[in-house]
Amino acid sequence: MYKPMTEYLDFGAGPISTKAELFLLKQRRQSFIDTEGGPLFLGIPDRWLDNVTFRCIHGHVSKCILKSEEQGDLCLACYGPVLITFPEDEEQI
Repeated sequence: MYKPMTEYLDFGAGPISTKAELFLLKQRRQSFIDTEGGPLFLGIPDRWLDNVTFRCIHGHVSKCILKSEEQGDLCLACYGPVLITFPEDEEQI
């Protein structure tokens, strides 16, 4: 049903800022939220919260994250910012 989110992400050949990558990831995630349907909690589909999965701006997918007071939620592999993603998302790195 779902394809890995990396198929929809195009970070380009050159370096871009972390804020720009996070914004792009949020936009792509919103397209998945819009097609999901069903009840939402704080803008996230309830089904996603039953089996929480995170994706970082560099494409890592994990069930565990590093909580930071200064930098927010971070990826354990690269310390990049993370967002909740759909449970079927897969890492394609």
